[in-house]
Amino acid sequence: MRAGSGILRPVSGTGAAAYGGGQLARGLLFVPAIQGAGGRRSPRRGAVVSGCDDRSGGTQAAAGPGLHGQGRTARATRRLPLCGGGLPGRWRCGSLRVGAARGSGESTGGRDPLRGAGGRAVLTRSVAAGALVGLLGTACSSAPPFSGWTPEQLYEHGQRAFDQGNWDEARRAFERLVLTFPGFDQAVEARHYLARTFFSDGEFVSAVSEFTRIVQVYPDHERTTEAYMGLCRSYAAMSPHPQRDQQYTIQARTTCQNVANDFQGTAVGDSAAMVAGDMHAKLGDKAYQEGYFYFQRDILPSAELVFLDLLEAYPDTEAAPRAVARLIDIYEAWGWGEQQEEFRVRLRESYPDSPEARELDAPVASDTVSTVRSRAPPGRRLLTRWPDDRG
Repeated sequence: MRAGSGILRPVSGTGAAAYGGGQLARGLLFVPAIQGAGGRRSPRRGAVVSGCDDRSGGTQAAAGPGLHGQGRTARATRRLPLCGGGLPGRWRCGSLRVGAARGSGESTGGRDPLRGAGGRAVLTRSVAAGALVGLLGTACSSAPPFSGWTPEQLYEHGQRAFDQGNWDEARRAFERLVLTFPGFDQAVEARHYLARTFFSDGEFVSAVSEFTRIVQVYPDHERTTEAYMGLCRSYAAMSPHPQRDQQYTIQARTTCQNVANDFQGTAVGDSAAMVAGDMHAKLGDKAYQEGYFYFQRDILPSAELVFLDLLEAYPDTEAAPRAVARLIDIYEAWGWGEQQEEFRVRLRESYPDSPEARELDAPVASDTVSTVRSRAPPGRRLLTRWPDDRG
């Protein structure tokens, strides 16, 4: 005798006590069996199991206790494939035959129960119940989120999650709402909240997309003004460090300036004007860094051209007086006294309160070391926080 495979039995009622030495696998009980040389005998009786032998591919049968209690014999009538069940050993490619009990004390007489006269195809209640539970579990696990929710429930849930700062949950709720119920009477408000969840979560490109949809599809809605301001803030939040490409900075300045012009005299217009000014100053600083790059390397002609263009494009920024001071240094190095004096006067008259103008008029002591100011670009101003106002 050698160890072979075993028997799979449904666990049901008192019958489970008979399988104390078995192992539970996927709702069935695996009862170890001892297989003889012919692969036909087992010390247990009651059910018939067939499976593929790893070596010969033949089937094997075993008898054991009844399916639903002791002293009852099971007549196998239905084959259940096990190949996809992930069972180990010989049972990986096998199948299970189960059936209804014929009666107490009935014996098969050593004959194969599958070939008995009463072998009718009947699925036991335990197997049917297990299959039904499995199907229901699969159906429930594949259901989309918020399935069966009303639009009012989705809106309230999303708004509550938004107020709590749970951006992921709020986004899922509002996305489900606008996709499933586009005709909902608060669909625009839902899109507004959806855009703000993207903004608060740092997904500024998606925020721009949602704000743009509002201003284009609902131009007369009361939320449109806030959507324009949302576009301004979203582009400004994507504005990179001055040393990088300033495409988003230019877009932010243009968008915010348009909002400031369209809503002049309102709180939204004033806020947009401030953001536009910040973007304008960043572009001026970008130009100064470019000119200073040439200035540090004594490529003075290129530096002069950049600084002159800066004074024409960004005369009202903090970079302008610094550019004038560098032009004075360039003309001094070239020995151009007339141009040097011209820009000294311009620095005093146009930017009298600037550090560069004060330094120009300060006496230089021969026994002191001049103060060297840092020319490093200013730190990036964070524009990624939405105002505290709700609604």
